[in-house]
Amino acid sequence: FKSIFDANSSTRILALQNLRKLLESTQIDGLLAELSVKYRIVDEFVHFVHSNPSLDSDILYQISIILRLVVRSLDAKAQEDIVKTYLSKMNLQTTQDLYLTSGILGFLDDSIDLEDHFDHIVSELTKLALLSDDKKLTQIAHHLLCSLFNRADESEIKKSVLKRTISYLKEEIVKGDKKAVEILSWI
Repeated sequence: FKSIFDANSSTRILALQNLRKLLESTQIDGLLAELSVKYRIVDEFVHFVHSNPSLDSDILYQISIILRLVVRSLDAKAQEDIVKTYLSKMNLQTTQDLYLTSGILGFLDDSIDLEDHFDHIVSELTKLALLSDDKKLTQIAHHLLCSLFNRADESEIKKSVLKRTISYLKEEIVKGDKKAVEILSWI
């Protein structure tokens, strides 16, 4: 596991792919627990990604998938702690933080309330999806927006964010922004 952080790029991607395949296989609960508790994999990956801002998107993608698998295996309290620790620190206009956020939010328990972060995340993802020419990043933003709104409860804050986002996107559509139509279809 530790060799992932020390390896060169081609070795690193291979190690990450192998770890991901191992975690995707069945009967690995003990390994997931060990990675999250003993090796603090979420902390390690966040630190590693922030310390290496020029990581290839393939490496970031593998890290994102591994984070999803690890977070999914955690109980709701541990997931909530990760959300509280990292979500407010994420700058979703950067590729690294977008992939990390995708990994953290990928398989959250339905009981995890994102209300404190909802407005910020939706605004940042909407901006990214409108302004980015990178298809991979735009696709991640679309998927996260869709996921956020699909799991949103009926709170007034979330309804307000949805109404404001739809209104903003309609304004962009009137201006001729085709990306706004695509975003609207996802939410």
